[in-house]
Amino acid sequence: ISTFSAPLITIQSSRFSDNVSLTLSDGIYDVENTRSLLLQLSSDDIVSLHAEILLAVSRETTFLSIPGGQIFDLRDMNVTEIPINNALQVSSLTEDTTPPTISSFDINLLNNTLTLQFSEPVMSSSFTPGYLTLLNSSSSVSPVNFTLSPANFSVLAPDTLQVNLLVSDVNEINLNTALCANRASCYIT
Repeated sequence: ISTFSAPLITIQSSRFSDNVSLTLSDGIYDVENTRSLLLQLSSDDIVSLHAEILLAVSRETTFLSIPGGQIFDLRDMNVTEIPINNALQVSSLTEDTTPPTISSFDINLLNNTLTLQFSEPVMSSSFTPGYLTLLNSSSSVSPVNFTLSPANFSVLAPDTLQVNLLVSDVNEINLNTALCANRASCYIT
């Protein structure tokens, strides 16, 4: 393979239709041998793929189409088209079995916000701020803790949510000088 462009590839949920599909926007590729190509999807494409709940969730919902005349081999010959109405089924699919985790968080008691960064994109509809508890140590049996009240939140990015803390919660946190007074006394679970 001498010429390749990720935006030429469409992943679709059915062999015969691109009704639920994603045309890749970008990616980094590496030619593994003369017949194989390894494509690392872009972050944007990963987010888009996860957002499509009917796409690429099993072998039965993962097909690939690609136009002809766009990819060339080392002798400048076209790769044969795989049309949208007769897409190629994936031969193997490694499903995502790793649940998201909170990878970092920032709390700002001046503007009443708690920003959560997750390890991967999350479904914001599944998030309930009232299940978050602040602790003053990394131990889950921390003597000082405070469970946040349900509150509004916004999506800053597919992997980042920002909770608008209630004034009553911020007042309670501020009253407890052992909780979130500094970085060493602020943990979340």
